[in-house]
Amino acid sequence: MKKIVIFLFSFTLLFSALPKFLMPDEAFIPHAKLNQNMQIEASVEIAKNIYLYADKMNFHVTDVSGIRIIDIKTPKAIDHDGEMAYIESPNFLISLKKDSGVSGVKSIVFTISYQG
Repeated sequence: MKKIVIFLFSFTLLFSALPKFLMPDEAFIPHAKLNQNMQIEASVEIAKNIYLYADKMNFHVTDVSGIRIIDIKTPKAIDHDGEMAYIESPNFLISLKKDSGVSGVKSIVFTISYQG
């Protein structure tokens, strides 16, 4: 009986030390806001020991005519097991432009897609 209790205790300790599996909404928390210079300040808060593939980051403006992305400033990615990745929460600056003929305040839908 003593051996069974020790085995169960050891088994419990072993599996409680394994890393916790995070759901995507816990591992990645995106943020975005429009500043006064027609730029979107975007970031993805990433959990500890999580990373984002740099080449899988995509930004889109949809549901609007006449407003488009003209430039994206990205932070420097690092080599992580042969892939370029962000190992700390990255910040991005997305510059927008209104086409001629577009005036006034417009609503846009901004989408960030990523893979980690």
